[in-house]
Amino acid sequence: HGDGGLVTMADFEDILARAKARETSVDLCLAGDLLAEHERLSGELERVSRDYEASRSTRSLADGDPAHEIAEQIRGLEERITEQTVSFRFRAVPRSKYRELESAHPGRPDKQEAWNPETFAPALIAACSLDPKMSDADVHRLMDHINAGQAEALFEAAWTACNEAPRVPFSAAASALTRSTAGR
Repeated sequence: HGDGGLVTMADFEDILARAKARETSVDLCLAGDLLAEHERLSGELERVSRDYEASRSTRSLADGDPAHEIAEQIRGLEERITEQTVSFRFRAVPRSKYRELESAHPGRPDKQEAWNPETFAPALIAACSLDPKMSDADVHRLMDHINAGQAEALFEAAWTACNEAPRVPFSAAASALTRSTAGR
């Protein structure tokens, strides 16, 4: 063990044996109708709460808060939204595979781009997909059922797995909690 709690290794093979491809994930709710209903109810809750507060001087104590029923509807809807949310996991492909994908999807001649986003993005999503594992055809079929923002979220997760260097994680909350309960 080296300074500051970091592990030092003299053998390069030991270092390589520890190397694992970066993974990322993104959660998408695929039920657009439920999301729209949530937006509608959230707006209604805000309006009803505002009106209720404004009527404070004219209402009696016996009047119930009408926002409570809407809040209950929102909570039930959020449970349904959670059930319709899918987690997509991605794992980085080796740099050589990533470069092959970039080469296979060159930027369009009339654009200043490293690669063609229309073709590279779905190819990278498919190549990096871990759970669920998706083929190119699967990704194209999925793209026909989701909106542009959801497609961008999938691409960003795949791109991050391949390109973003992960920081060593640290949770101040977890550290504080375990320190405060260590003496028990």
